Amino acid sequence: LVVHGRFPVEIRRYLCRLKNRLPTTWLRSNEYGIALGSQVPLASSPSTVVANIREVLSWMDSNCPELTPLHLFGVGDGIVSNMDHVQRSSRPISYDNSTYVQNAFRLRIYDPSIATYRAFEPNRLPKCDCAACESLTGLGSSFLLDLMSAPAYKPRFRSGERVNRSDVLASVALHNLYHWRHRVSHSRPATRRAGAIVPT
Repeated sequence: LVVHGRFPVEIRRYLCRLKNRLPTTWLRSNEYGIALGSQVPLASSPSTVVANIREVLSWMDSNCPELTPLHLFGVGDGIVSNMDHVQRSSRPISYDNSTYVQNAFRLRIYDPSIATYRAFEPNRLPKCDCAACESLTGLGSSFLLDLMSAPAYKPRFRSGERVNRSDVLASVALHNLYHWRHRVSHSRPATRRAGAIVPT
């Protein structure tokens, strides 16, 4: 069941309408999950997103079985990192994330030496041993500079293979994903505690 709303009051109204449309015992006697949508436009207001999540969790605690999961659509790592103080029960929470792709699209690459994203510079690749970086290094900085300064859909050829700018962006996205997964796995407890928030 997907719940929408931009503010806690809107979410409260939506949840009330949802409950009223379902048979009286349906929420307590069926197997399902709740998903919170419409949060992507609120990315610049993490406190609002966290308030919205609190609203849904509070409603779920009153109306749903304890193990009914909550999924957060389009919520990024920055918001999830502030979620531990929100989560009090053993309810499973998951979220999806496209930060690594969005950064690649904006020509930003994750640099593990500074633990953040920075501008992608072909002649200054991060020190990394992921497969994507091996591919980028193999192309060479002068080839990458030439390709990235060419019109977006104009290919270049390297060792007889056609290479487009989108191939480079895909490699940057894979590099970003590699480090995102590494950060998530190293920030998660060794044994999965009740109520852990899991990326999907």
